[in-house]
Amino acid sequence: MINTRLDVLAWNATAAALMPHLAEQPASRRNMLRYALCDPRARTFYVEWEEVARHGIAQLRAATGRDPDDPATRALIREPSRTPEFRTWWDRQDVKGPGMGRKEYRHPVVGPLSLDYIGMVLPGTPDHQFVTLTAPEDGPSRTTLAELTAH
Repeated sequence: MINTRLDVLAWNATAAALMPHLAEQPASRRNMLRYALCDPRARTFYVEWEEVARHGIAQLRAATGRDPDDPATRALIREPSRTPEFRTWWDRQDVKGPGMGRKEYRHPVVGPLSLDYIGMVLPGTPDHQFVTLTAPEDGPSRTTLAELTAH
């Protein structure tokens, strides 16, 4: 579960194993956008890094639009705003909500993974998104994901 700023609020053991670089951060620093833009390992972890980063920025812009004076959002923006990509993509003013599709990963332990994802806003909790990731039945990622969870 994440909030509109993309802070990780809760996750299970499989999600932590999938995102080892994020898992090593203290809970207060686990933010999907901060990871994508500020941790150089993210650029190789996400096969479609630019798409992931741009979508995260568009979601953060949506959160900012709902509450432009939120101190936590303003504080979060400071760190990624030091990257040239953030500044360029932020200026485009794209706004997006939760997404769905397929993400490709280069996992440092198990190698390539292709996972379908969907982010859902839960009724009564407009500031929280429930995100699920599943391996497609028709590919090797199902076995790879099972191997990852066994570590």
